Amino acid sequence: MIRKRKALMGLGAVAAAFAVSRLGQFVGLLVVIFISHVFYPTAISWDGHDAWVKCPCAVADPTLWPPSPGESCEAMYLCFNEGALSESKMQILRGVIRKTPGCQKPD
Repeated sequence: MIRKRKALMGLGAVAAAFAVSRLGQFVGLLVVIFISHVFYPTAISWDGHDAWVKCPCAVADPTLWPPSPGESCEAMYLCFNEGALSESKMQILRGVIRKTPGCQKPD
């Protein structure tokens, strides 16, 4: 009975090690993606699902907005609605939106 239990525990440990190694690779990939987005938000595309991460950097450095006024306006409104900006950055963003040709004034 003890041998059977030890054998099953050994087999379980091998299976767990295999699962963890595969899972570890996947988790490692997710960690790398997360770190790249947190520490290098300028690498994110304005077309991406997580473009809102770029908002604080773009408000601080206006050269990070998309080049065309239409795309820039769209990105600014994304930041206005979803950027989770501080009140001071929201005030700056409101001013930038007002100065951008073709953008409607924010509420």
